[in-house]
Amino acid sequence: IPPDKPEDSLVTAFAAISQVQLWAAHDELAQATETYDEIVASLNQESIDPEVEATIEAAHLVVVSRQREVDRRFVPGVLSCAALVVGAGFGGYTLRIGLGIFMLLAAAAAAVWLIAIPRRRLTQANTLEQEALSHTDAGSWLGIHLRRLDAATDATDRRRVEVAANTRVGAQLDWDETTGGLLLEDLDNRAEAVRAYAEAIDPKAVASRLQQAQATCSATAVAEAAARQLAGSELEP
Repeated sequence: IPPDKPEDSLVTAFAAISQVQLWAAHDELAQATETYDEIVASLNQESIDPEVEATIEAAHLVVVSRQREVDRRFVPGVLSCAALVVGAGFGGYTLRIGLGIFMLLAAAAAAVWLIAIPRRRLTQANTLEQEALSHTDAGSWLGIHLRRLDAATDATDRRRVEVAANTRVGAQLDWDETTGGLLLEDLDNRAEAVRAYAEAIDPKAVASRLQQAQATCSATAVAEAAARQLAGSELEP
């Protein structure tokens, strides 16, 4: 007995995501953003063109995403390539040369797919970030945030900004990976509706409603049979 589908497509999209992961990512990003904003608000800021900063932030998110991809694939890539090379040497020596050549080609393909391509994507992302940074004199993404500390000489303050900025980027990337790029504000504006619909379509809740409906039907059938029997006995005379 599925519930009626909401007219708001965003409610449906958010409810379709694992609610544990969704709200964990939400809380992580909300907290990271709040912490960063509080730190920046307490410092003397140098204004930056909002459009330029947004472009740089978007480019840096891609860089961080590509770096994560490189980190995830590097160890499996090295291990698989090493295993294939060893297997090629063993197979070519003891079995057939053709098998050894095939495994060497497989090792090369694995190296390209798991190591070379992610690194090339990371290089491309870094290039795009540098192009975005060319519109400022900061020199780097972190430099934009550290410029807000130009009036401060305390190394602790600089470290706080660096940590808060990096934490916010990581939280934003986790959010994007969880939601596919939906906006945090959209979830905030629909929190109650999302929770209600997610609970309604939860398989356990659906099963519970079905069980309850079946129990009601059974009880109704029993009551109907009893009523028919009673009515029939009164009509016998």
